[in-house]
Amino acid sequence: MNLRSQILWATFTSMFFGCAAPTSQPVGLSRQLQSVPPGQSDGIEFVDLKQLHVIAQLPPPRYSPEARAAGIQGTVIVELLVDETGKVASAKAVSGPVELWSMAEQTAKNFTFMPYSPVGTPRKVRSRLTCVYNLR
Repeated sequence: MNLRSQILWATFTSMFFGCAAPTSQPVGLSRQLQSVPPGQSDGIEFVDLKQLHVIAQLPPPRYSPEARAAGIQGTVIVELLVDETGKVASAKAVSGPVELWSMAEQTAKNFTFMPYSPVGTPRKVRSRLTCVYNLR
């Protein structure tokens, strides 16, 4: 599969499965979500997810039977650390229904991005992913 096909597939699956780069700031979230979280002054730049180009995304994990049975749905925000190769080095849910956090973190780990290199040298970056879970 060529790069264009991979990007189109990632776009389709992210729209279908509900986890994607937000087109605008989600309603109800404060602007502080757009900055590096307090206590993380490790020098790693925070970038908007729209600046990272998705090249691969595996299907997300299935909705957990417990969350489905309990009728739990909602939006989960996941903080990402993307390494120099474009792989998600860490994913940590920071808001949303706790019962959905592990699903959202696993979904985030399934992404692969083009290496972020605005000045020619790839580097680590932090970002946030918004995952919306709806019972249909």
